[in-house]
This record gives sequence, C-alpha cells and structure tokens, in this order.
Amino acid sequence: MEASGAIALSTSTVPLLRLRSQSSAHHRFSVRRKALLRPPRCQKMFVPGFGEASPEAKAAKNLQDFFTYVAVRVVLGQLESYNPEAHEDLKEFMSRNSLNDGDNFCRNLMRESPNHKALGASFVDVDDLASAAAGLLEVQAAAAGLLEVQAAAAGAVGCPGSSSRGSLRIMQVRSAYSKEDFEWDNLKKLAFKMVDESNTRLMREYVIETSHLENDK
Repeated sequence: MEASGAIALSTSTVPLLRLRSQSSAHHRFSVRRKALLRPPRCQKMFVPGFGEASPEAKAAKNLQDFFTYVAVRVVLGQLESYNPEAHEDLKEFMSRNSLNDGDNFCRNLMRESPNHKALGASFVDVDDLASAAAGLLEVQAAAAGLLEVQAAAAGAVGCPGSSSRGSLRIMQVRSAYSKEDFEWDNLKKLAFKMVDESNTRLMREYVIETSHLENDK
C-alpha cells in the first residue's frame, strides 16, 4: 500500500513539474522578447571632425580664449584710471596682437621689449589680486616674476616692472575669473534657452515664408 501510494504521489507531481518548467520557459521567453522589443538605450551623438579631441575640449579652448579677453579688459579698466601710460601701452600692444588666441597673446606679451611699461604697476584691487594669486600659483609656480605678483597682491603699488609681469597678471585674472566669478550654471541655462528660442524662431520664419508662397500660388 505504501509503495502504491508513493507511486501515485510521484505520478501526480509530474504534471506539476512540467507546468512549472513550461511556466519558467515562458517567463524566460517573455523576458527575452521584451528585451528585443525594448528600444535601444540612447547613445551620445558621434561628432566627426574633432580628431582626438572632443566638442567639450573645443568649447573649453574657446572659453579659455574668452577668459583671456575678459582678463585683458579687467586690467585695461583698472589701468585707465591709475596708470594711463601703461593703459595706452597695453592698448597699443593689443592693436598688434590678436586676442583670438589667448595663450599666444600672453606668450607675445611675455616676450615684449623690456622697455614696455609694466602692467602690474597699478593693479589696485588688492582683494581681487589676493584671490587671483591662488589660481596663478597652480600654473605659474616656477615663473620668475612670481614674487612681484605676490607683492602686488599684498598691496605693492608703483614699482616698475616688465611686460612679463603684465602677462602674468592677465593669466592671474583669467584664472580667478573662470574659477570664482564666471556663472557656469547660468551659462548652461542660457545656452539651452538660446538654442530652443533660435530653433523656434527659425521654424516660425520658415512657416511664414512658405505660407506666403502657397498663398501666391
């Protein structure tokens, strides 16, 4: 009796095991089918024409040149009131050297004749100089004119110098501006907004133009 009961129990579990096996197979098939039907994950756009660099690297280089332009405008603005002669000298140098390449501009200013007036003689905003000096230390620690820059940051005004110190000052200001004053979050918001508004405006202009053509027909 016990043996026949065991056989009966065993035979009764076969359909259940088959059902479970079929259910498991169906589940695996369903998962696989959903995976095939699911749209592929979006990948970043491939942007050709940048070589080993990236669009972000290109944008960073453009921003670096822009920060150099800003730094030169800051230095010009302060020299205009406190050292008009150095202000005119820097303007004259700018007339001969393009600011499209910020590094090249600073490089040429470093190698300007020693007779070129020092741009570091009258940088009067001591607080700005102190914050800018920290950024300069990262990139210009071995510069020969570092001690003069630090002295100017501490408040030394009126000491004569060379054009190399003027170049160091411009690099100092662009480093501080990019790290402390430039509003990166605002840049992102404005970029998104300007692209969307420009797209909308262009499409609106196109619709208006084509609707006129249709009406003329």
